[in-house]
Amino acid sequence: MRRAVLSVFALVAFGSGHLYPGEFSKATVPLDEVNPKVIEAVESMQGEKLDAKNFSAEKYVIKFGGKNWVNIKTHGLGGGGDSQLPNRAAEVDLILIQKNDGRSPRRIFYSVYGEHSLTGSYLYFQSAVPPRLETVMNGTKFSLTARNASGKGEVLYQILVEQTFAQR
Repeated sequence: MRRAVLSVFALVAFGSGHLYPGEFSKATVPLDEVNPKVIEAVESMQGEKLDAKNFSAEKYVIKFGGKNWVNIKTHGLGGGGDSQLPNRAAEVDLILIQKNDGRSPRRIFYSVYGEHSLTGSYLYFQSAVPPRLETVMNGTKFSLTARNASGKGEVLYQILVEQTFAQR
């Protein structure tokens, strides 16, 4: 009986201890449908107001099977970074916003929003043409890889969103 009570307590206190496979969907969205917190963050990084004529947005909704910590890893021209949402999340939105001017180097803004938490930054990449995007969901790991559409297909930038047990 004591063991059963401890097991129930552990499940309630610490979660089931399982990470479930996830799924994702992708859509091009108008800027006025993007979360206002994301728009505000990108405008502060960009230094100008975003308008639908010059900027475009894509939204990836990533659904995990349950709430857990979400890590974000990025790689791009000149580096990358690691971050974690401050709250556990079962679903996150990955928003990509970029200027449509076609100049190189390009800058893409990314934002991950879930459970009232937001993190994001921007990545640079060299390409005169829009990259070819590859998306993969493998268990609890979502990866978005941008490859050069002209040439040898080298990786321009990568964004990994992964659910994990560990809080940093």
